[in-house]
Amino acid sequence: MHERWQDLVLAICILGFNLALIPTLLSKKHNPHIGTGVITALFQLLALIVYISLHLWYSASMGLLNAVLWSIIVTQGLAAAKPVRRKR
Repeated sequence: MHERWQDLVLAICILGFNLALIPTLLSKKHNPHIGTGVITALFQLLALIVYISLHLWYSASMGLLNAVLWSIIVTQGLAAAKPVRRKR
């Protein structure tokens, strides 16, 4: 068994969060606020650094995937956002 069972538990939990993002990724109508996505992606990257420093490699890989998924969601939101017209 894996040396650090905590790594496996964390990785499985993060995998669950990643799977929960699939409907959001596939949805054309439902996109979270862009600020929510940016903050979540940044905090996941921060958590990634912590996981790496603790040698929690499975959790780090799932955290990286989560940050990438949130970045894709932000990109989709930016692409779908209507351009703001300036008043002259």
